[in-house]
Amino acid sequence: SALAEPTRLPTQPPTPRPTLRPTRKPTADPTPNPTPKLSTPRPTPSPTSPPTTTLTGSGFCDDNSSASIRLDPNKPTPQVSCLQLRNNEALRNSLCVPTHEAYSECRETCGACQDSCQDSTSKRFFVNNMWGEQDCKWLEEKPVFQDYLCHPTHPASKICGETCGTCDVGYSPPDPPYKADCDDSPTGTFLLPNGSSKDCIWLSMNAIWHSRLCVPGKPSYDLCEETCRKCTDYCVDDEDATFFVNSKQGIKDCKWLSKKPAHQQSLCVEDKEPYRVCKETCNIC
Repeated sequence: SALAEPTRLPTQPPTPRPTLRPTRKPTADPTPNPTPKLSTPRPTPSPTSPPTTTLTGSGFCDDNSSASIRLDPNKPTPQVSCLQLRNNEALRNSLCVPTHEAYSECRETCGACQDSCQDSTSKRFFVNNMWGEQDCKWLEEKPVFQDYLCHPTHPASKICGETCGTCDVGYSPPDPPYKADCDDSPTGTFLLPNGSSKDCIWLSMNAIWHSRLCVPGKPSYDLCEETCRKCTDYCVDDEDATFFVNSKQGIKDCKWLSKKPAHQQSLCVEDKEPYRVCKETCNIC
């Protein structure tokens, strides 16, 4: 085949300077051994520390329930509580800033901190015959009931951990002093300010009166020492036990009996099952 004709012009213009001379020696001597592999340290057989079980943040994260927050820092009124602030999104957006006192007083509402403590949104608890069963939102808005219902022996203390403060880090529920025969008087009575006579069963079902009647120096404090938490004997009812009452009432439990003083006289006797399983209600321990 015929040879291709040479091009009329160089394919590339010549470089203005000579190219670099080749090196006389290798740029570096080869290593005698292969270079070590670059790798991360060996994985530890187990995590270096166990995972945390609670949300990060301070152990206690609660609003100051007694705080009064001024809407205008330069004016004494109007004022709102942390609860009112929690229920008003417009106010939260306005006041929950680090420079406002609401941020330090209503720390949980303003998101200044967090903890793992929460109220149940589905469970309810019995208050008394007048109020019946209520939920944690109701208890949150009724501070006068919290001293009674947030006692560690009451179901509300476990259901409403956030409102009662019973699941914050470091919480230690106060226990009244132990007394072997700590019981309410079954027959004693005391007078209300209006002159009406009441007994301990009435007081146990009306927690709203505890802050006024369960104080040292009041006759009711000494008569109803268990209801008023003057002492404790750690006597409890069997929450799982049931018993037959009669053909009309059927099968009941100790919780039912605790609300029926009229039935306690006939059922809290030695030959009846409630006497054995409802020790607290029947006052036998």
